[in-house]
Amino acid sequence: MDYSKKSDFEINWRVFVALHDGAPDFKEGENGAMVVTFTANDVQLGEHVEFEVEAESFNPCNSWADAGPIIRKNSISLISDWNEEGLWGATFRPWIYSEHENPLRAAMECYLMMHDKEEE
Repeated sequence: MDYSKKSDFEINWRVFVALHDGAPDFKEGENGAMVVTFTANDVQLGEHVEFEVEAESFNPCNSWADAGPIIRKNSISLISDWNEEGLWGATFRPWIYSEHENPLRAAMECYLMMHDKEEE
């Protein structure tokens, strides 16, 4: 799959699914973040009310806190000035690699390609 054509949100969602074998209810947040949500219930003025609660945000394409453990655990290498265009490269051994202006995005694309190889 060509992950370079996907949005940050789509990449974040796919990384979450790969890590957890599925995804809970979620919506798109700021800066491509995947925001995990759930429905809560309450009684207000004697009426039953349901409302959406945002539980957490997951944004490995733009957050070192989310991406760092994935990069470290999977031994993904980041390389600055990867090519003549000055993009960042992310690689797992010589045969799985990605390039992007954002090093975290490149690393998450690389992680998804690694996961695809495991699925074959």
